[in-house]
Amino acid sequence: METIGKIKEKILRAAILVMVLFVAGAPAPANAATATTVSFSTTSLTFASQAVGTSSGAQFTTLTNTGSATLTFSAAFSGDFAFAGLGTCGSSVAAGASCTISVKFTPTAAGTRTGTLTLTDNASNSPQTISLTGTGSITSVAAPSITTQPTSRTVTAGQTATFTVAATGTSPLTYQWKKSGSAISGATSSSYTTPATTSSDNGAQFTVVVSNSAGSVTSSAATLTVNAAAVAPSITTQPASHTVTVGQTATFTVVATGTSPLTYQWKKNGTSISGATSSSYTTPATTSSDNGAQFTVVVSNSAGSATSSAATLTVTASSTTPQLDLRKFRSRGCQLHNQRKIHAHGGRNSHGNADPHRQRP
Repeated sequence: METIGKIKEKILRAAILVMVLFVAGAPAPANAATATTVSFSTTSLTFASQAVGTSSGAQFTTLTNTGSATLTFSAAFSGDFAFAGLGTCGSSVAAGASCTISVKFTPTAAGTRTGTLTLTDNASNSPQTISLTGTGSITSVAAPSITTQPTSRTVTAGQTATFTVAATGTSPLTYQWKKSGSAISGATSSSYTTPATTSSDNGAQFTVVVSNSAGSVTSSAATLTVNAAAVAPSITTQPASHTVTVGQTATFTVVATGTSPLTYQWKKNGTSISGATSSSYTTPATTSSDNGAQFTVVVSNSAGSATSSAATLTVTASSTTPQLDLRKFRSRGCQLHNQRKIHAHGGRNSHGNADPHRQRP
């Protein structure tokens, strides 16, 4: 019986101790709130003067979870401030990790503008705030005006074409090029270069819309003309060889087809002849040193060139020699013969008549 009483006494004492501890309170295990703390790289952001109705560039603050548990949070802005969309923070940050919050300023009125970024989270120091300050300004915004219109272009199929516009107006100006009325993806600068053209691009109209916060303006249309691909030259009639006499000239001629313009360069024995740049070439007066000379011509255009076969120039010596007129000698010989006969007949001719040409004594 005594043993049972002692056991009951011990149980009673233990129960009393538990009740005392419950009433007095004992240390509780750590929770997420006490295990999580937050720090910021900066607790205030100040923005430069910004035109009313326009947005500034982004400013950043870095959030660091210095605790040992995951931080979960939400953020809210007051005033003319908002997320810039360039930060890396989501809705939670792992223990020991960091992320960035981006902020932009869009004043709704002139003067000093203030606001607050408030983070509500499971950290022991929640909520946290970052002070935001900026200045709104009112400036005159000039709508875009085109000073140099894009000009039409002519290219050969396979080539590219570049269109350019120049415009004035309050910055920033934006550009959107269009082909036959449809916006061209990625064509958003003051100039636009087409891909390699095809015959289907012939006649296409290119315009550009220039815009800013005050309005927009559309350029006049520039036309793209695409010509068929050039055809390389082909010689259809080769230059022919010539034979001339010393002192004479010789003319060589070629006939070729191909996309215009065709250019010509004649050569003598492989050396270009200055000024010989047409479809025919006439030599200067020839000399015996020109005998055997080889003449060729190179015909070219944008697609290539063709060289003719060689034409040979033969130069012969002059065959002209003085010719005696034998009739004069025969006539003169007859006269002398008759005169001798007259003298032999006493001054009379064979008919007995006096020689009328004989001088009287």
